[in-house]
Amino acid sequence: MIKPLALILLIFSIVISCDSDEHEISTIPKIEFKSLEYIDGNRVDTFKLKILFQDGDFDLGFGFAEIDSPFHAYTYYFMDNDIIKSTYDQNTPNLIKIGASDTLPEFSCNFYNIVDKDTVYAKPNPFHYNIFVDFYLKENGQLSEFDFREFLSCSSGYNSRFPEISSARNTNNPVSEGPFNIIINSSTSGELTYNMTAVSPLFQALLDGGPVKLKVKISDRSLNLSNEIETDEIVF
Repeated sequence: MIKPLALILLIFSIVISCDSDEHEISTIPKIEFKSLEYIDGNRVDTFKLKILFQDGDFDLGFGFAEIDSPFHAYTYYFMDNDIIKSTYDQNTPNLIKIGASDTLPEFSCNFYNIVDKDTVYAKPNPFHYNIFVDFYLKENGQLSEFDFREFLSCSSGYNSRFPEISSARNTNNPVSEGPFNIIINSSTSGELTYNMTAVSPLFQALLDGGPVKLKVKISDRSLNLSNEIETDEIVF
């Protein structure tokens, strides 16, 4: 027979365990929209995005120098004894060039990259970045995606890399690098500000003053994707 004191302790431990499970924070990042502001500058205009984030193991961010797999920029394709193989190294010999086969797709930013003045078959690696931003322009009451990559010579658009922040997890020190400012609120949460800039009046010319809405998500170092959030519509 279980003694009364032992029974009480057993029940108490079960309650504590259940409560802990309910409050356990997922290691898959979660984000929440906070604000979006358009700043009209003299020479440079800015969309200033703020999001809140939460991640149980805080394995967030990486440096611009981290270009090896799985954070490589492109997956390239080359011929090896008549067999098509893939690599993330753009210096690999025998990369497949545009027009080398009738089965290759037509030119698109999604299928080719320029390497040493050659246009070679390559696919962008989405996990080269860890914050993904899509712009949506409202016209005639309908939202449609505006792809900056097609208008800006196959650039990354406003997908980008926010810096590594795990080392600041227990210090609550802010982290700033490039267009990013990150405030650490706790060992599992924080606030990220992303200043997306363009030379004036590029935003106005391409987006025609809006209304504009953004869709945003992030990923962690384990390649877990967060939920996708939508911002408020903004007119500028």
